[in-house]
Amino acid sequence: MVSARLERARQRFESWRRTRDRRAIPEELWDSAVKLAADFGVYSTSRALRLNYDSLKKRVDAMGAGEHSPAVVPGFCELVPAELVGAARWLVELEDAQGTRLRIRLEGGALSDVATLTRGLWSGRA
Repeated sequence: MVSARLERARQRFESWRRTRDRRAIPEELWDSAVKLAADFGVYSTSRALRLNYDSLKKRVDAMGAGEHSPAVVPGFCELVPAELVGAARWLVELEDAQGTRLRIRLEGGALSDVATLTRGLWSGRA
């Protein structure tokens, strides 16, 4: 079932499509699509509004989705060796900007082993 908000936006897009003169989509329509994508996801919004997924995704990424940005912002976290001494097991999870994930489960071993492994795996990608 389509949300009432998505349905109203779909109707606005359809109205524009019926009356347009082969011009680009107006910015106010794009703005509403970006806001809806922050709530409903890019895929669902692009499908409901019959928009190109990649075009909408680029706009969402460029806008940062405004007030709907994720609560957790990606950043840098330093692992201090002293904190890991004596840890029998740990889990290291990494994710790059494209969403590629690397998960390492380690029992024993040294922090330098993890650093060497991740550096080798991630730098060898094309």
